[in-house]
Amino acid sequence: MPTCPFIAGPAIQDPAQFYGRKAELQHLANRVGGISAQSLSIVAPRRMGKSSLLWQVVKRANLPTTSPYRLFHTNHHYEVIYLDLNHSMYKSNVGLMDKLRHGLQRANLPVWNKNDNGDLATLSYTLEDIANDYPTTRLVLCFDEFEAINKNPAEFDGLLEALRSEASSGRVVLVTASQTSLQELCQQGRYQASPFYNIFTECKLKLFTPAEWHELVLAHLPHARPDDLAFIERCAHGHPMLTQIAATLIWDNPTVTNYVALAAQFAMQAKDHLADLARQRRHAFAQEATKLSHAQFYIRLYDQFADLHARCTPTTRRADIMRWLLE
Repeated sequence: MPTCPFIAGPAIQDPAQFYGRKAELQHLANRVGGISAQSLSIVAPRRMGKSSLLWQVVKRANLPTTSPYRLFHTNHHYEVIYLDLNHSMYKSNVGLMDKLRHGLQRANLPVWNKNDNGDLATLSYTLEDIANDYPTTRLVLCFDEFEAINKNPAEFDGLLEALRSEASSGRVVLVTASQTSLQELCQQGRYQASPFYNIFTECKLKLFTPAEWHELVLAHLPHARPDDLAFIERCAHGHPMLTQIAATLIWDNPTVTNYVALAAQFAMQAKDHLADLARQRRHAFAQEATKLSHAQFYIRLYDQFADLHARCTPTTRRADIMRWLLE
C-alpha cells in the first residue's frame, strides 16, 4: 500500500511536497532575491506554514535555473542558514554564532575562532570581510520562532542592533518567522522602541484559498469525490495543518460514506490543533472587540454566525454551531 503523502506535523522541506503560497514565494523572490536585497518578516499564528516557507528559501535558493522550483534569479550564490531560536542550542548569542560559524565553515567562507562565539563585533568584522571578498555571495539568515528573543533577552544582548546594522549595510539578508509582528515584539521587554523592524517588509500568511487547498488535495487524491472535498473544506476551512489531517482521513478511507463518523475521527486527531486554534481566535476576537462599538460587535457576531451556518450541512449543523459557541 502506498505511503500517505499528506504531511501533518513537521515542516515541509521538499519543494515537490510544498503546495500553495505562490504569492508569498513571489514576495520572497522579489525582496530577498532582488537586485537590491531587502529583509522580510513572515507573520502568522501557529501551524500556518511559517517554518515550511522558511525551508523553501533554504532548499530552493541555488537550484539549477531549469528547475521549476528555483526561487531566486539573480547571478548570486545564496548561502542560506536556518536557525530555530527555540532550539536549546541557539538561545544565546554564543549558540547563535556557533551555528553561523559552522554554516560559514561548510560554505568555505571566512569564520572567526570558536572562542569568539558571542562577540558581536567579531561577527560584524567577519561579515564585512565576506561582503568585500565574496561579492557574488549573498548571505541569508532565516530565523524561525523569532519571538524567542524576548524569552531570553539577556542572552541576546545587542543582537537586534547588530543584525539591523549588518542588514542595513547589505552584508546579510534577514528572513524572520514569528507569530506576532516584529513591531509588536520590539514594543515588549527590553526592546521597547527598537527600530529593528523598520528594515523589514511584512508578509502575513493567511488560510489557503480554495484553489490552493484543492491543488494540494487533488495532487494526491485525483479521484476525490465532491463529498470528499466538501468534508475536507468543512473540517479545515483552508487551514493548512487541518487540511492535511482531513485529507489523510480521506486517503485512509477512500470509499467512505459515513462522513459523520469520519468527522468524529477528525475531531479526535485534531483536538489539540483545534483547541489551539480556538484560543487564537478568542484572543484575536477579544483584541478586536475592544475597538468596536456595541452595534459593530453584534454585527460581527452575526456575520460570523451567518458564514458558519452557510458552511454547515444538516447532519453537522448542531455540532458545528455548538463548537462555534464554545470558541
